[in-house]
Formats: sequence, structure tokens, C-alpha cells
Amino acid sequence: MDLPETSRLYGAAIAAAKSEGYPDPMKQRFVQLPDVLAAYINQLATANKSQWPAEKLRAAISWHYAKPEMLSGGHPHDRWVIETQADGSVVLHGNPARSAAITQILAGLSKAKKNVKELLSARHLCRSQC
Repeated sequence: MDLPETSRLYGAAIAAAKSEGYPDPMKQRFVQLPDVLAAYINQLATANKSQWPAEKLRAAISWHYAKPEMLSGGHPHDRWVIETQADGSVVLHGNPARSAAITQILAGLSKAKKNVKELLSARHLCRSQC
């Protein structure tokens, strides 16, 4: 795997998200971050025939939050954790690309794509047999 090329592609995906007005997920964690990312991933997926741009953005964010400098301070690489302290303040840990919101969006997109393929296949089969 060519790491510099991969990093460039990930950087392009993140820059595209920022150009759409979304906050920079590389600099700040905030409670709504997974929902904002899920909305943008959904927008990318519906605007393109391929799911690749949406998956590329999710992979870019996941890759960034798995880097050693982002894991310092006890941040897990494989989940998104929201903790409420005794004083009511919210502390965020982890990888927003591993949140349930993003997983559900991508699973829904894959399922919808599969259903469309099955529908087209059924239509083709019906035309050839009818």
C-alpha cells in the first residue's frame, strides 16, 4: 500500500467535507460530530452512483483518529464514547467514524444498493422470460 498516496486521498476527502461547510473533524471532537459526518456521508452517497466517495471519507476519518497522536490521552481507536462527568460536562473519546450513526448510514446504503440491483435483475429476468 502506498501510504503517501493514501494520505493524499484521505486529505482530499476531508478537504471536500470542510469545503461543504462542515466542521473540521481533524481538529475538534464534539457531541454532534458523528451525526454531521453521517449527514455528509449520506449526501455523498446519494449524489454519486458509487458508494466509494462516502466510504473514502469514512475511511479517512477513521484513519486519522487511529493515528498515535490522536490516541494519546486514552482515546480508543475502535469506538466513539460520550461520557458525562459528575459536574455535567461532556467528555468525548475515540473515533467518530466508528459511531453507530455512521455504521447505520453505510449499512443502509449498502442494503439499498443491493435492493436496486435485485430489482434490476428481476426486471431483466422478467423481460427475458415474458
